[in-house]
Amino acid sequence: MQAQLLLQAIKNSLQQFTLYPALVKRLNLLDTAKPLHILAIGKAAWQMAYVANQALRHHQLASCTVLTKYGFYPGPSSKAAGCRFHWIRQVSCQEDQSESSLGFDTSPCRNGTKFRQKESSYAAYADETSAILLGEAGNPDIRILEAGHPAPDENSIRHTQAILDYLQKLPADHEIIILLSGGSSALFELPEDGHTLEDIISLNRLLLGSGLDIRQINLKRRELSQVKSGKAISYINCRIRGVYLLSDVEGNDPAIIGSGPFYSTGARRSAESVKRQSENTSSVEMSMVETSSVETSSRRLIINSFGKMPNPQSCDRMSHPQQDSTRPRVETERSSVKESDLVAYADEDVCNPIPHQIIGDNQAFLKVLRRSLQQSCPWPVHLSSRFINQDIGVFAKALSNYLPKAKPGIYLFGGELTFKPSGNGKGGRCSHLALLMAKEISAMPGTTFVAYATDGNDNIRESAGAIVDEHSWQQMITAGCDPEQAIRTSDSYSALKAIDAIIPGCYTGTNVNEVYGLLRNEMGHYVTK
Repeated sequence: MQAQLLLQAIKNSLQQFTLYPALVKRLNLLDTAKPLHILAIGKAAWQMAYVANQALRHHQLASCTVLTKYGFYPGPSSKAAGCRFHWIRQVSCQEDQSESSLGFDTSPCRNGTKFRQKESSYAAYADETSAILLGEAGNPDIRILEAGHPAPDENSIRHTQAILDYLQKLPADHEIIILLSGGSSALFELPEDGHTLEDIISLNRLLLGSGLDIRQINLKRRELSQVKSGKAISYINCRIRGVYLLSDVEGNDPAIIGSGPFYSTGARRSAESVKRQSENTSSVEMSMVETSSVETSSRRLIINSFGKMPNPQSCDRMSHPQQDSTRPRVETERSSVKESDLVAYADEDVCNPIPHQIIGDNQAFLKVLRRSLQQSCPWPVHLSSRFINQDIGVFAKALSNYLPKAKPGIYLFGGELTFKPSGNGKGGRCSHLALLMAKEISAMPGTTFVAYATDGNDNIRESAGAIVDEHSWQQMITAGCDPEQAIRTSDSYSALKAIDAIIPGCYTGTNVNEVYGLLRNEMGHYVTK
């Protein structure tokens, strides 16, 4: 019952969070009579584009283009994300019919298609690469293009070139809004002259296996790219009304999210400071890991992370024109997400006049999850304000050291752990952390732990994470698995799948890193309100 409680709260929170009220609010302030285009890139691109289409349906929408990871949008029969568009073409897409005993709808998760033509014209090949959605009255069709992630592939290059060609042809008197989410770095890519796709793939392979965090990875990716670090701006002749960002990086730096393709000169200075900070942090963490006091230091980190929560600061200093009172205000759907949950970022650098705004991040999602849990469980819910980016083993040990003195309640963390696989097993960060925690909580009755990737994909499409309790470790042994060996070979998926502890992969409509939840009930039983 404790597992079902946590999973249902996550599911409810995803449904609320992906209404993106901060995006709707900002688009409601947009006042223009000019033809307006939407470009959405990233793993959450489809849902962001859908919300934008609904919020802007009273404007003169001219086009909507989505570039996303293979399968990261609902299937034609799905009711996910409030889909009200009608499918008119779909090419070689197989729906995932797997069922989840944990209550998650996996049907929207689909296999993508491969690029089959060589033409670079956007209009010439769009129908052959993915799907087209027929918009409602007053809305344009949404063209959905799919490409590789976490490493780019041929579709990444071809779709990027086609999008750039398309953007260059937009009339100067038109306007565009851009929606970016995590995953953009791999999806939106064009090598610098003298470099090839193979060079970029090789670099990505090295970076993704290095244990570096996303900031350090994106800083290196920029060096071989024609579109990162604001370089994509030169391809757009019309006015960019705003870039709206769903953050998957600590600190919500627009120069880092998606490698900042539309964030120019000022971002490069910011990126350099981030690089220095990351290098310093990396050195400090490495030093901490190598010292004998790592357990004491890590335990202190856990305790300190539950300090007083700072009030979110609204940095939205942009001046918006007054909304036309004759045009109705658009609300996509009612949502319990509060505006105060979100930190808006508006760039005022004179060298970078394009406004960038954060419309959601990891901490905002955790607050929605906290409210959902407070409504459904009898225990106090504690929310960490720290973005957890430690080594995965260090964090697991810190939690285990904290547990004996933890009072009954639910403890929520968010972030993205660093993890360097040590074998050829199958799994991801969340399932590996869950496997480590299964061992740590095996002697602690009434304890449940969940690790969940908010994009619904924990490195492999079959898994979005895992949930374990005090019985899981022994259950794996009873099932004939060797959990110790699974840890050594990074084969967490196989071990946890054997006891049905894997949360099946699914389309979620968002991408704000990972959430980790620890439920501690000393009585060892479930109590309802």
